[in-house]
Amino acid sequence: MRLKHRILAALAGLALIVGLAAPAAAGQMLCRPQAAGVGPLAATIGGTSSSVPSGTLYVLNGDGCAMIAGADTGYFKSQGWYLGANLFSVPFGPFTAQSTATNSPLLPAGASIISIQVTETAGQIVTGGLDVGVAGSSDATIASAVAVGASATVGITPLSGYVIASTGVRVYFNAHTNWSDAASVKGTIFYSLTSPY
Repeated sequence: MRLKHRILAALAGLALIVGLAAPAAAGQMLCRPQAAGVGPLAATIGGTSSSVPSGTLYVLNGDGCAMIAGADTGYFKSQGWYLGANLFSVPFGPFTAQSTATNSPLLPAGASIISIQVTETAGQIVTGGLDVGVAGSSDATIASAVAVGASATVGITPLSGYVIASTGVRVYFNAHTNWSDAASVKGTIFYSLTSPY
């Protein structure tokens, strides 16, 4: 089995464990029942004039799912909603220099980074390793000086687990020292939603 497949299998298992271990008060990823022949399921549900106990307005993704607050899960389950998958991904790169606000991936509010897979594609090392953060080209709050060799694929586990704030943020990728060796990196961020923002 290739390294990429092993990483994906491990991430899927970890997401299942995280989903099962999360306290119910934190919320659950729930999906609305789907009628046959229904088109795109992205929508909103709830709000102050609805039957949703908290009055929260939830935004459903394209699969008709949302992170539902613990106080509302009983109501939604009584309406036929069911547990949904809680592992998402966003690609990034390729980067040959510090990423910027225009090309860094944006993670949604309440995202908890599970892992980041990075691949170097130009046959060069990232000088000093790779920093990953949320505050621009000098930040390493998610990972610091991760060794990325020439043509290597590396899995990065965030420092102390990293949960994105209620507003969502961009994730920046930076060479710890510099990009002088013409390295090029791309990859995928794997995350779960842990808060019903």
